Amino acid sequence: MNKGDLIDKVASHAVWRDVSEVRLHFPDADQYKSLLIFNIRHNYYRLIVKVDYRAKLLMVKEFLTHKEYTRDGWKKWAH
Repeated sequence: MNKGDLIDKVASHAVWRDVSEVRLHFPDADQYKSLLIFNIRHNYYRLIVKVDYRAKLLMVKEFLTHKEYTRDGWKKWAH
């Protein structure tokens, strides 16, 4: 199972209230405003997910290489 599948499987059963609870499953996850950032394959890729903890929603916004991630275009999804 790859990490993307693992994130999907865990997230579909999780009830996360904040990033600290996300980190119990994914210690390298970060949060920027309303976005969760998952590091995949030892930081070669980033999965950018918009999170609404109250509504229990995760919305995949972008899957980026490290080079694409460093350009900060993904921040347009944050509120």
